[in-house]
Amino acid sequence: MRPDLLSIPILLALGGVAHAQAIRPDISTTLNQSLLRLSPQDFQIVAPDEMIVGETVPVEVTFQRVDAGPEPADMTFTVTVTLTGTGMTVHPLGSAVQSVPPGQTVRWAFEATPRSAGRRVLELSSSAKASSGKITVRQRIPPVEHDVRVEMTFLQALHRWFLGNFWLVVAGTALVLAGSGVLARWRFSRKTGQKGETS
Repeated sequence: MRPDLLSIPILLALGGVAHAQAIRPDISTTLNQSLLRLSPQDFQIVAPDEMIVGETVPVEVTFQRVDAGPEPADMTFTVTVTLTGTGMTVHPLGSAVQSVPPGQTVRWAFEATPRSAGRRVLELSSSAKASSGKITVRQRIPPVEHDVRVEMTFLQALHRWFLGNFWLVVAGTALVLAGSGVLARWRFSRKTGQKGETS
């Protein structure tokens, strides 16, 4: 075989490697672009604006992924969310990680129980990961907040006031009882005096 013909398969192989190396950066760019399109506006916290101390309410988080056009056939796209709340206990009702196809909307369910009254904030922390082959890129999304006003029922407020003024209540009760005793003795002595004068 001619030496120049032997070099053809080698050149083809080298060309294939160079082509594959040229493609990989494009895939990495595609993955990064898919994450850079994400913003806090893609997420929504569905929760009441008002809550009651001690009452558990359902909370939902939704995320809609924009269909940005062609992607690598083996690309996977996952989103991880964590929901917390000031002065609240928040429990997830499912996995924190979900796979999101292009153009689809996914939901996460939580339960939130306020522990104290006042202005409270639900805060959503999230991150996304895109993978294709051996290439993986990650992106953190700025947090999303939802303001909640937490109130107490009348009985809860009364109980809180009683606990905060316990010694005042005790002192007031003692004064009332002492005053009642003094008044009873005064009435008794008055009646006794009137009977003595009559006799």
